[in-house]
Amino acid sequence: MLGMYWSSGIGQGILKHDPGKAPDLPQPWKSLSLPPFADVQKDLDYLNNMHKQCMLERYQRRMAGATEEEVRRIAKEPPYAFQWSRWYNLFRFAHLADIQDIPAGDLVPAVQFALQKTCELLAEEADLTDEQRTGLGIQNLARLDNDTRYWLMDKARMRLVRLFLREDINMTSDAVDILEDIIQEIKDHLPASEHAAWLDDDQYMYAGRVFSLKPLYMQYADALIFDGRFDSHTKDVLYELLTASKANAGHSLVHAVSVPMVHVHLSFVLQQMNVEPAQQKESLQIALRHLHNGVMQSEMFRGYIKRPNQPPHPLAVALGDKWFEYSDRSRRKQLKMDGESCNGCGMKSPLVKLSRCAGCHNVLYCTKQCQQEDWKAHKKYCRRTKT
Repeated sequence: MLGMYWSSGIGQGILKHDPGKAPDLPQPWKSLSLPPFADVQKDLDYLNNMHKQCMLERYQRRMAGATEEEVRRIAKEPPYAFQWSRWYNLFRFAHLADIQDIPAGDLVPAVQFALQKTCELLAEEADLTDEQRTGLGIQNLARLDNDTRYWLMDKARMRLVRLFLREDINMTSDAVDILEDIIQEIKDHLPASEHAAWLDDDQYMYAGRVFSLKPLYMQYADALIFDGRFDSHTKDVLYELLTASKANAGHSLVHAVSVPMVHVHLSFVLQQMNVEPAQQKESLQIALRHLHNGVMQSEMFRGYIKRPNQPPHPLAVALGDKWFEYSDRSRRKQLKMDGESCNGCGMKSPLVKLSRCAGCHNVLYCTKQCQQEDWKAHKKYCRRTKT
């Protein structure tokens, strides 16, 4: 599926709402409540102030002739040492908040630290203390075996990847490192005979961990390209994906999303490498055809071909400025709806694209089907409002 690598209206500060809870959380995090954002900000301000004081004291000690070992030890001593009680809200926020809603700025390093600390603690074989379990939001788990540890660790790592790949955060190299570690772990557990065709299966499971292989590898391709790695390795990754996707030609999702997206990337990488002009042209034509057929949402598609700090994408050049003027207007309109929900099924933006009822302009729907099914309940209000 297409990754959502931009911030929402809340994350950009366009909407003055608190960040929402992520819709795709696993248990036990799914049953937890997101802490009030005011409490998260309060704890962040406290920790930032303590960090500044620690830096000042280290500087003063260094000027007074303290050794480097003594200076480093300051951060591990009270009042600067890590205290779970001061991090509970930030850890809970890092685990539960919608990645797109997290404001860019000094909250991002705190979320990064919390998720990385989560991975470190879950990777250790030692039993967690009650304080650590509460801090990680897993205090209600009756049993924390190794399978559960690694499963939760994978979820935390993928949240880090999505955070790092956001276009306004752009820590792409860190995302590449995490994804390469995960892919290598999968390959290490595969029999040697299956390495060449490891993408043939849609999913792979070991030790209680389930990986959707093609979406994972597609996200790896995204990270490589966003990181500016226009080289033979990235090209090989794309050809692997293309071969594996064509093997599943009967799957509509593959043809509607995976194959065209590989061609979007392939046209870009081959152009930057200045190789295979025929394939470059073919991939560009396939991507354009699928876009004009309306298979891809333009707002999502834009994030791949007009990403900041990237060279001009051949598809962006082919589409022209007018396409982006429309896309930008549509995107700004949609950002203002972030957090709103369909009056029919309840799905929220930006997970679905919402449109206003043409009669009253007050309620939103994600599809005509939802609008038709809700019409019996909505029509009296709609007609009264219109009148």
